[in-house]
Amino acid sequence: MGGNLGETVDALAADFNEQSSGVTVETSYKGSYDETLNAVTSAIGAGEAPELAQIVDLGSRLAIDSGAFVPMEEALPSDRIDWSDFQDPVIDYYSFDDTVYSMPFNSSNPIFYYNKDMFEEAGLNPESPPSTLAEIREASETIVDQEIAEQGITFANVSWFPEQWFAEANVPLVNEENGRAGDPTEINLNTDTADRVFGWWADMHADGLYNHAGVGNWGAAQQAFLNGQTAMWISSTAGVASATAGAEENGFELGTGYYPTAGNTRTGVVIGGASLWMTRGLSDEKKQGLTDFLLWLAEAEQQAFWHQNTGYFPISDSAVEYLEEDGWFDENPNFQTAFDQLQETEQTVATQASRTGLGSPNDHSGRLRQHDQLRYHRRVKTRGDEDGGRRRSPELHPEQRQLKWAYTRTRTIVRWGRTSCYCRHWRRSSRSCTTRRYRRSGSASSRRFCSVRTPGSSD
Repeated sequence: MGGNLGETVDALAADFNEQSSGVTVETSYKGSYDETLNAVTSAIGAGEAPELAQIVDLGSRLAIDSGAFVPMEEALPSDRIDWSDFQDPVIDYYSFDDTVYSMPFNSSNPIFYYNKDMFEEAGLNPESPPSTLAEIREASETIVDQEIAEQGITFANVSWFPEQWFAEANVPLVNEENGRAGDPTEINLNTDTADRVFGWWADMHADGLYNHAGVGNWGAAQQAFLNGQTAMWISSTAGVASATAGAEENGFELGTGYYPTAGNTRTGVVIGGASLWMTRGLSDEKKQGLTDFLLWLAEAEQQAFWHQNTGYFPISDSAVEYLEEDGWFDENPNFQTAFDQLQETEQTVATQASRTGLGSPNDHSGRLRQHDQLRYHRRVKTRGDEDGGRRRSPELHPEQRQLKWAYTRTRTIVRWGRTSCYCRHWRRSSRSCTTRRYRRSGSASSRRFCSVRTPGSSD
């Protein structure tokens, strides 16, 4: 974890080292979640696994299958930890076969951020944010038509957000009980929920209402919102602290709301973030040192510190009580949004999140690669191709081929480039390009592209 999050992790480690006798915790930054997961798996393969690893939620299945980690419920003495104190959605998420495999740490869910000042200027109720995708479009049109912001909303193009829309609709993302009853072989994108979500997303982008920050580019989306390019933003609750500071620096009042739903059904959200995994085969001395550190980290005071400085929600009831007694939520309502949303989440197969394998693109072991990695096998259309321009990567696994068409619907959004003509010739009032120099894409919805390139523009 980098930036403010990494600094907060280092502060926790330093605090523990200062009060500990004989035990020293050293942190090591390995980059993004994916980069950290790759570093950990490489270390395991080389027989040099770290004593404690922070692994992204999507890597849980891989961590279990590797056999390199001991279940946390077995590693930590039962007389020193009360698992019932942990928030049910959190502990359930990291439990498999009724066993807690890792220690929840930076747990989050996505929330809706908005610029209250822009809402008020546009004549929208700043105390009543949009709660559905349809309402977001209405608000975006109002804001953009009045030229209050360039686009209505932005969010990073990551698979976590579509998964949330499925969970809210109580639709599992994959079969086999969302991958928890067995290895999934099908992804459920041939549904009304998928049509509603991806249709909305595509149309928002085509009509100049959605700011495309880039695939996985969380930072660019945050900056577009904080700089006033958009009035709304969807992101993790992990960004509450930095967004609060950024809004203050840019002179506007920040508001937050529940994750917007695709329809009228609101079942709940899927937990994100990462957890801590203990390596097998440690010496008794190292295991004891790690046990002391993990139990200290799970205490209410440390969890409160972590929450207040990041936005990740407190993982235990005792931490919540600590914060409530201190009046934290009353003074900082934006920090409570994600926590309330989690409390209201129904525990269903859909909200427990999908569990799929994470093999490499060329690994045909029979386990599906996580769906957001299917970009290596996306469908591409080019003009003049009678067969629709279907390009297939060599040696594509049959199960991946079965899912590829559905994932294309997500990926197409980010490949359109200047959809609806994002250039200086763009006219907001009529949502058209004044040059009339456009070409039609190969997509079924016939999106328009301006062929006039401007300085700094890119595909």
